[in-house]
Amino acid sequence: RWHNYARGVTRKATPCRQRARRGAGCRRRGVIDILSFGGGVGSWGYAALVAQGKIRAPWMAAIVDTGREITSTWEYIERHRSALTFDLHIIKQPLPSLWSGNGNSFLPGGFDIEGGAFMRGFCSSYWKRDVMRRWLVKKMGITAYNLAFGIHFDEWQRMTSARQKSVINIYPLVDLKITRADCAQAALDVFGEIPPRSRCWMCPGQNTDDWEEVTSKYPELYKAALEIDTESRARANISIFGKYGEPPCGGQCYV
Repeated sequence: RWHNYARGVTRKATPCRQRARRGAGCRRRGVIDILSFGGGVGSWGYAALVAQGKIRAPWMAAIVDTGREITSTWEYIERHRSALTFDLHIIKQPLPSLWSGNGNSFLPGGFDIEGGAFMRGFCSSYWKRDVMRRWLVKKMGITAYNLAFGIHFDEWQRMTSARQKSVINIYPLVDLKITRADCAQAALDVFGEIPPRSRCWMCPGQNTDDWEEVTSKYPELYKAALEIDTESRARANISIFGKYGEPPCGGQCYV
């Protein structure tokens, strides 16, 4: 079970298919590894460990440009992409809608203004997973592969199994119990600086430090986030700012 990872329990080896159903991952032999590159500490830690020879190198890596990724993610990629030991493809796409097909569901999730509960979004699947899968099929002609993720041991709860039978999700960092701190140190050793936290600049899941970065370094993005918050409040009574729908600095930070 999932909680065995948190307890540090060592389980006996099980057939690949059974492990894959639990999301733990098991490489399919004779199939290439493709790294789903998120651009954050986990992904760069993965790349650093590959460079150090501690993790098997992927055949290639790909990151989806959602059009809303925080600028610091791209700045780090620009500085260190040439140092990667594998090819990193950037998948471009038209700016995706913030709303579902029926126009009632705010995909990134948010905080219900009345109840204060966080509403889970589905942007990762619509904006990233599905886009990457279509790109691999249409542009690269790849249908069967092991899809590696830079999810580290601290966030093992995020592991999932792939929907397609021809794809196996694998999590080498979790298998080796490599933590976020381990990834940060590896990235520092190889690339000379710790990567920033990757995310969309209007993500409701941002913490206080994340919003401080947006407001202080990228005021134009914060202004755009305020506009999105206004729209989501009007259309669905949802705020992207905090538990009680209060924007940082009363909405006046550096704007």
